[in-house]
Amino acid sequence: MQKRIIWSNEIDLDDFREYIEDEFPEAESESEKWEIACEINNDYLEDERENLRIDLPAEIVIIADLGRWDGRANGYKVIPSGNIAGCLYDDCDYITWYCDRYNFRGDGIHHDGKNHYLYRVFREELTEEQKSRFLDAIYYGKCNDRMIRRYTKSIRPYIAEVYGW
Repeated sequence: MQKRIIWSNEIDLDDFREYIEDEFPEAESESEKWEIACEINNDYLEDERENLRIDLPAEIVIIADLGRWDGRANGYKVIPSGNIAGCLYDDCDYITWYCDRYNFRGDGIHHDGKNHYLYRVFREELTEEQKSRFLDAIYYGKCNDRMIRRYTKSIRPYIAEVYGW
């Protein structure tokens, strides 16, 4: 599977070490270097939000497979602005946003388990009633790939245009 990472906070200090040692010679301990690496990486997230400040023609729906303390659950969230940058926010301890061959996705890790997100944009011609039925199907675990393709479109092409894939 082709996986193009947009941003992740699962970082390797060695990827930043040379830069930190050159630019921050006062950072002597590993914990100081780690803190700087995290700050730099968080700045990269702000850059990606700027890159993906793209208004789509309709609301974005996040289809979620959530890992909870009591097992897996289905869920969704709607981003009314329809702006892709709004997808790059999450409360997980670790998160990676990426595109596979067809979709924009996110994988998050937190104290109760793992979350998997699929980001799609509603089709413009849908009525509010159709959107509501689709969201109910997600919530009650009745949603399948065919429904997802019928009610939504992939965000990946918009992202691919930004990065020249």
